Amino acid sequence: MLLFEEINRISRKTRIFMSAMISIWILIAFLLIFYDLPLSIILVDYNSSWAKFVALYGEIPGHIVISLSLFILSRSYYKDWNGRSTVIFFLVLIFNSIHIVNIIKFIFPRLNFEILEHVVIFSLALIGQHLVITRSKVVDFLSERKFKKFAIITLFLALINPLIFVQTFKVLWGRTRFRDLTENYQGYSPWFIPQGITGQKSFPSGHTAMGWMLLPLMLLVPQTGRIRTIFQSLILLWGIIVGIGRIVIGAHYASDVLFSSGVAFLGYILLTNHWKEENNPDQDESGNLTL
Repeated sequence: MLLFEEINRISRKTRIFMSAMISIWILIAFLLIFYDLPLSIILVDYNSSWAKFVALYGEIPGHIVISLSLFILSRSYYKDWNGRSTVIFFLVLIFNSIHIVNIIKFIFPRLNFEILEHVVIFSLALIGQHLVITRSKVVDFLSERKFKKFAIITLFLALINPLIFVQTFKVLWGRTRFRDLTENYQGYSPWFIPQGITGQKSFPSGHTAMGWMLLPLMLLVPQTGRIRTIFQSLILLWGIIVGIGRIVIGAHYASDVLFSSGVAFLGYILLTNHWKEENNPDQDESGNLTL
């Protein structure tokens, strides 16, 4: 019911745009019932260098955006210094420091970090963030409203798509990845038939979900002009490259990518419009689509 309430609060222009996109999405999902496997057979190239690059590093930009959001959120709690805010401030810093350790492990996947190295990186990240927030005036601009909006929407989108949607369905759907199919593609299942808990985790694509975590960056650029156009094109291009790369390397089917992308865009649009409604209840929301 909450989803329908949020949709009803969206402007007419945005609702028309969403209806068109959802209609196209449904059509593609229907076609992939028949063409999912043939597309993978045509596109998969296990020796593709760029697809291997996506497999190794495709999630990193999304994780960096999430880390930046956590940093901004901790900065906002430092401004309002009291008992409750102090606790939240340090909890967010600690969580982000753990996240930074994981990002470094993503960047250097071939290195085997020992426990001591984990502790050192965590400590440096924690101390570094604390010093920057408490001692540096350089980050004062992060207190602007648009940065808090960016941080909150990013974290909610991360919670909705890569964490809840992707991880839940990966386990419950049990779809076998293309690269794990046996001879004559035995073990393949169409996207709409869940296989249960099999240990296979093809549907949906986690890399694609993380690739689209760059969408909230659109909230930090001018609403019009060449800079926005370039920035928007780069974000869309990155999401598409990550999605196609996962198909080419045989880790996912086109439908796996389609569902992660659909939830990413739907979540982003609903979150940005919800924020506008909450903070500007009397504002005319026509033409409010930020993407």
